[in-house]
Order: sequence, then C-alpha cells, then structure tokens
Amino acid sequence: MAVQPQIYIMLNVGGKRHSFAQIAKYDGDGLSFYDIWPLDLNPENIQFSAAKTAIGSLYKARITKIDSKTQLAFLSLGKLDAVLQLKPKQTFTEGQYILAEIISEAHDDKNPRMRYMGEVKADGKNKPSLFKPAENLAQYCLKLAKQQACQITCDDFAFCATLTQQAAIDDVKIDLNQAQFGKKHDENLFEKHGLMEQIDELDQSQLQLENGGNIIIEHTAAMTVVDVNSGNYNGNDMIKNINSQAAQKLFAQLALRHIGGLVIVDFLKPKTKPERLAFAAYLRDLCKSYKIEMGSYTALGLAEFKIKRSGKCLSEKLLDIL
Repeated sequence: MAVQPQIYIMLNVGGKRHSFAQIAKYDGDGLSFYDIWPLDLNPENIQFSAAKTAIGSLYKARITKIDSKTQLAFLSLGKLDAVLQLKPKQTFTEGQYILAEIISEAHDDKNPRMRYMGEVKADGKNKPSLFKPAENLAQYCLKLAKQQACQITCDDFAFCATLTQQAAIDDVKIDLNQAQFGKKHDENLFEKHGLMEQIDELDQSQLQLENGGNIIIEHTAAMTVVDVNSGNYNGNDMIKNINSQAAQKLFAQLALRHIGGLVIVDFLKPKTKPERLAFAAYLRDLCKSYKIEMGSYTALGLAEFKIKRSGKCLSEKLLDIL
C-alpha cells in the first residue's frame, strides 16, 4: 500500500515560537524536501509574510547603469542594489524605471538577480520601492502540497489558521492536522515523527553509504567539491556499487541542501573504458531526473555538474538565522 506523503511545518521549539519555520516533506523513500523560512516575530505579521528580498518579490526599480559589454543593467531597489541580464533587442536607458522580479537572492558578494516584468508609467513620483511582495509562508507551503496529495501537520495554532484561510482564498483542499503537545514539550514536531536524524544529516560534510562507502561534501567560494571513498566496503564490484550509490545519495543531498552552481565530484576510477561509459550514461539519466546539467566526465573519474542557482543554499540560510 502506497504511503501518503506528509508535510511537516514546525514553528515552535520548547513551546515557544522560533525565529524561523522549518518545512519538511516525507514520502515512502524518506525525506524528499527540506527548507527553512525566517520568521518576523512582530505579532502584527499575522500573514507570515516573506522578506522583502525573497525570490518572487516584484520591485519598481531604477536603472542606474548599463554595461553594454556584459549586457547587464544595474538596478536600485531602494536600500538594495540588483542586477538584470539584458536580452537581445532589449533597450533601456539609465534613469529609467521598470518592474523587475527577484529570481535569485543575494549570496556571498553577489547582488540579487532580477527579471524584467514590464514598464512603469512616469507619474512624477517615481522612486525605487517594493511593488508586490513574494508569496507568504502559507502560499509557499500550499504550493508544495499541491504538487501531490499530502497530509499537512503543523505545530502552531496561529499558522494553522492562516494556512486554512489561505487555502480557502486559493480554493485549495488540504488535509490539515494540528499537532498536540503536552505542557513539558519534551519533543518537537520533527522528533515526534522521527525526522531529526535525516535533517541533522543535512549539516554534515561526511555521509555514510549503506554499502560501507562514504562521500565528503565541501564548499568553496567558487564551487562545491565532493570526494567519493570506498570506506569500509566489503564485497564484489566495489567501484560500480560505490559509485552508483554515491551518485544517488549525492544528487538527493544536493537537492535537499539547495546547492547550486558548479559541483565537481571525484568518483572512484572505473577500471575499463566500457565501465566508464556505462557509469557516465547512468549519471546522465540521474541528471535528467534532478534537472542537473552534466559537463565532462574524465577517465580519472572526475565529473562536472552545473545546477541552476535560485537562492541561498541551506548552509547559508542557517548562518543567516543563527
């Protein structure tokens, strides 16, 4: 019998509202989605609104500079600067106001990336400002739930009410369960449902494989580097079995950790060319299912992948809220 996917939304720790919400999706194969959402603890923020710099925020932006060589337009959003990649035949002028949407959050030393959404009519009162906020937490969770029929469990009464209200506005049917805890609050929502081990794993650099091997994930300023090791493997076809299991584990972790950009993986070196070609084909099939672009795969076992970056990775989000 198929297991109904579950979405768990945790806002409280020790009986008190936390500074961020955690959203986890669990299906029959384990944790399939995890994210964190910074919370505005202002009691007036009853809609659980997104930050003004969140992906999807629509701004009335002023073009401050145009670089014809790189085809980039630099924008002022008010207290924040951003960049827009110009498309062929797009012509703007410095000082012009446009509508632009954030498609990638600021990360490291890079400003948010924007997408052109339309013109702004001059009214003599133009100044860079937020035109339309991004989706709120309830809309974000409902979008996740609509991908397939899920039961939603939440530990916060106020957010349950907001989620129910937003579902009615969006005409979305939901199966919502408010978790009940005793006065002691000895365990949180994720502990109650056995999710903590898999969530704690998302912050670890070394991950064990079921067959005894392991992978080590390290971040640099320019890329993510992954090393695949045989570890305590004991069996036949070591290279094939470790490489295939390492690829499955790695791709799932890249998605759960929201890692984007360039990823270089040092797999175990196949012994023969046919084995190398067969594993390369296996990697390409995995890439299709995870929507990852695969680059070169060398005779030494080095594989190159490129993942579209849409925002901060999980480790960066955790640093922001700690």
